[in-house]
Amino acid sequence: MTSKDGKYNIKAASTRLGIRPGTLRAWERRYQVICPARNAAGHRVYSDEQIAVLEWLIGKVSEGFTIKQAVELIEGETLWSEETGQAKQDKANYVKQLADELLEVLLSFNEQGATEILNEAFSIYSLEKVTIELLGTTLKEMLKKRRENTTTLAHERFVTTFLFTKIASLVFHTPVDPAMPRVVAACGPFENQELSLLIFTLYLRRKGFEVIFLGAGISEKDVELVFKEVNPKLFVSSCIEKENVGSALSHLQKIQGRHPLMEVGAIGEAFELLPEGEHASLFIGRSRADWEHWLELHCS
Repeated sequence: MTSKDGKYNIKAASTRLGIRPGTLRAWERRYQVICPARNAAGHRVYSDEQIAVLEWLIGKVSEGFTIKQAVELIEGETLWSEETGQAKQDKANYVKQLADELLEVLLSFNEQGATEILNEAFSIYSLEKVTIELLGTTLKEMLKKRRENTTTLAHERFVTTFLFTKIASLVFHTPVDPAMPRVVAACGPFENQELSLLIFTLYLRRKGFEVIFLGAGISEKDVELVFKEVNPKLFVSSCIEKENVGSALSHLQKIQGRHPLMEVGAIGEAFELLPEGEHASLFIGRSRADWEHWLELHCS
């Protein structure tokens, strides 16, 4: 089998790349940058070379380019090494290394060390890449350790407080575009973890949206009062714990019924576990590429 032979179905490609299958299909349809072969059953199969191209595109989107701009840049790029039979590596692996180092120093209660790592990251990467990929990865690894009982609540609080403080400062120092619609962001029922929602809030603020961030513990009644006061174009909710996803979905469906002209979206690990076809239009996605695609469909 050569690097040009298809060997990854769309589910495997999606998992490897960290973006939704629907995003892959949309890119294929709109930009024709990747045209995967089809197997005997008619299903898409991606080659190693095509995966390398997609990884490059996702990296550019993470740096702040739109997917259209990234596609225009790809001409002339050599992304596959025939000598090694592997994708040419860029700085993507270093982001993961920095995330691991950041979590390690935070778990040692070393705030100064964590600040130095963040300063290095900001000197290399865009703000979006640092917050979405580096800090987002750090948060996911922290939550994983907590669920596995390999760290304490005290460690979790220190890590999340540090991350929350840094991201919140960026959010409130990011100007908004008065011409852009308003967004309300609140955690789903019984959810206490606000960081994923705050990262998405920063992403929206960087695009000019005015986001009213409510966080966790806000009742349905209070959310409705906020809707009446600010008349948002979009409501975003988050759910991290899988045991809360049923309540979160019910909450979102109620809001859709009461406000049919308002867009409603969801982020968070719990929604990633749902089958692709189930409530697919609600799930905004897990990567910046997914987020760009969802916003293009629902808020353009």
